[in-house]
Amino acid sequence: MYLQIKQLSKSYGSRQVVSNVDLTMEEGEILSLLGPSGCGKTTILRMIAGLVTPESGWIKIGDRVIYDGKREVPVEERHLGMVFQDYALWPHMTVARNIAFGMRLRRDSRHLSLTPDGEQFLPAAMTVLAQLRAAEARLSVNRTRNSGKLVVGIGRTVSATIAPFLPEFLRLHPGLALDLRVVQNPKAASVDVVVFVGWVEDADMVAKRIAQTRFVTAAAPSYWESRGRPQDPDELRRHDCLAYRSHWGTVLDLWKYQRGDEVRSVALQPRFASEDLNLILAAAVRGAGVVRVADLLAWTFLEQRLLEPALDEWEALEAPAIHVMYRRGARQSARVRAFVGFVTDVFASLEASRERSGQAKLHAVPMPPWFRSRAGGLTRRARSGPEAAARSGRV
Repeated sequence: MYLQIKQLSKSYGSRQVVSNVDLTMEEGEILSLLGPSGCGKTTILRMIAGLVTPESGWIKIGDRVIYDGKREVPVEERHLGMVFQDYALWPHMTVARNIAFGMRLRRDSRHLSLTPDGEQFLPAAMTVLAQLRAAEARLSVNRTRNSGKLVVGIGRTVSATIAPFLPEFLRLHPGLALDLRVVQNPKAASVDVVVFVGWVEDADMVAKRIAQTRFVTAAAPSYWESRGRPQDPDELRRHDCLAYRSHWGTVLDLWKYQRGDEVRSVALQPRFASEDLNLILAAAVRGAGVVRVADLLAWTFLEQRLLEPALDEWEALEAPAIHVMYRRGARQSARVRAFVGFVTDVFASLEASRERSGQAKLHAVPMPPWFRSRAGGLTRRARSGPEAAARSGRV
């Protein structure tokens, strides 16, 4: 097969545009996607071209995997052509390359070449192209050199996980200065690149999923010794539980678990709640209670056994993914490329450590109702407790 797609999915906010699409296509075959407006035809093509990042799935062209959740080949390296329904420019190309691209429409299995029309048009366009390329060359030094300032936005929940690795990044790039900013809304942040925990709704930014977390229910050894370890999720109601409050005011006090076909939703009365995950973890380490936390965000505490998991037979549901995000075209910056590659390697190493411990490889988790409905939650901040959680569908 020349083109293979498996389980490809994409949502924009609460709207599922593409859901678990499988598709195969032989080289030289002509394939038509038919359907009403808005059913996801263009989104599928844009995901194949690399202009939209899937939420989950797998894309392979020839013998090369161009997307599998961890790896995403940049649009400019896919060697694909796409004619848009409406006139548009390639976001990864300069002005000169956009002008020249239309001359290169003849394709064989390895490269694109000039069509007869392109050969006739090229001499007339060369003067303009030469002027544009000269201007690009004058700017290329700043675009390709790893120097200057890189503004990095980091979600509050992931900051402590990344911080220990940043000295190594600075050592590898001595000409770079990092300006780190804690951000809540990646779209509104004035940054070059963002590391974000959650589910992506913004189609205007390129989002690369670099890790999938797993929720663990854990407490300090001293807490388990004094209170006993729960064997069933319902027993958590008798424990002091520490809950995270999202930046839009939702307390995640409905913890969901699954074992086989059995699903439990445990509504809690948290003893302690905060929007600062680091504060929650510090309290848990000192024996304040039980925390449900994404494993990669508490990796050091779990590795050093400062926190020990419970309910190992139950899978805690709706764990978020970790993404690195940047605005379209920003990846041409050597600074952004360097940081994206570095943070991708950091989380790949953490995931590899998890798999070496015997845990299965994790797949992307669909956006849960509590995250999808968070805009409404902004008007319900006064609500608290499990009853409000149940009404709003949050976990």
